[in-house]
Amino acid sequence: MDERSISNFRNMIRRRGSLMDKEIIPTSTAQQASIIIENMFNTAEKSIRILTGGLNPRVYGTAGVIQEAANFLSNQCTTMEIIFINPISNNKIFSHRLINTIIHNSNFYIYRLKEDMKKDISFHFCVVDGKTYRFKSEPHKHFSIASFGDTELAQHLENVFLTVKENSTPINKERNNQNPEAA
Repeated sequence: MDERSISNFRNMIRRRGSLMDKEIIPTSTAQQASIIIENMFNTAEKSIRILTGGLNPRVYGTAGVIQEAANFLSNQCTTMEIIFINPISNNKIFSHRLINTIIHNSNFYIYRLKEDMKKDISFHFCVVDGKTYRFKSEPHKHFSIASFGDTELAQHLENVFLTVKENSTPINKERNNQNPEAA
């Protein structure tokens, strides 16, 4: 995308986010996905929940996304939770730009999906406050859909996240006390 197209897309996403427009927004690039995530984090009031394979740094590692996540977590009445589906080492998780920036927050939690559950999960998503979401049905492609006001699907994804969380193990955020098999 050229700079003008990026600017137009960013403005459209800001507008839809502020209006809680429930129209489906398709995306096909990591840059578009990052703009959507940045705006989702910006509009978040209570919770951000992410189910991911590996937290793509081109989506979740941009300066805008990291800044919005830090701003969100500065309010102690909020929570951010990330569940990793893929078997990623703690070292790799902790070296991710987003996680490295926010790991010290007491209202930030990370989990690893239990091995026997991985075959049942073939999608990734981020859901905010049970109101907005970005959903990706094909984890190895950049195509996704998002909405800032489709509360029906957002609440369903929130429930899916909570079910998956019950089948996940917390990752110890203390870097010097890592699970040796995951390091």
